[in-house]
Amino acid sequence: MARTAKGSESVNKSQIIREAKAANPKMKTGALAALLAEQHGLTVTPQFVSTVLSQAKRKKGISRGARAKADKSVKAVRVSSKSPSVTMDQLKIAKKLVTQLGGIEKAKAAVQMLAEILE
Repeated sequence: MARTAKGSESVNKSQIIREAKAANPKMKTGALAALLAEQHGLTVTPQFVSTVLSQAKRKKGISRGARAKADKSVKAVRVSSKSPSVTMDQLKIAKKLVTQLGGIEKAKAAVQMLAEILE
């Protein structure tokens, strides 16, 4: 449960919000605000809930800007002069396909058969 502030009987709203979110990870901020009002008698707005939760993410190092920068940093990688440029995400998908098919040779054969079908 949330701790009280030193020298007072008030409860730390931010801590209660974080604990409620941990207990209900899929709950939206509006529903979370209503839950807090019902269970703890706290009057908080959905915006305040959102602010507290985003600050908690920032302290963990998961900022929206960092995620956006990571997405934009994926650039086309030239594999060879004969092949078109391929992104890192596409390489990851290809790796999963190779793993699912049981090796590069089987993946090559599957791609060759697909090419013949599509021609």
